[in-house]
Amino acid sequence: MNFFGPDSLTTATRDGEPMELAQTAEAGWRVYEHFEVLAPGAAVTYRLEFELVLGSEGEPVVWTQPLVRPEP
Repeated sequence: MNFFGPDSLTTATRDGEPMELAQTAEAGWRVYEHFEVLAPGAAVTYRLEFELVLGSEGEPVVWTQPLVRPEP
């Protein structure tokens, strides 16, 4: 599983527990990688938190994670 984001990851958790992620770069973004095999029907929750920097308008620069299925 790959998560794309800025180079300012502060916290990464899996089901509320801290987790380690490998890091690479692609297309100007940091790629945080995690490999895991889940059983059919299994579900987990990943949460990545970043320290966002302010853009030229004084607003945080926000980037939406691309998803296989868009959120409703």
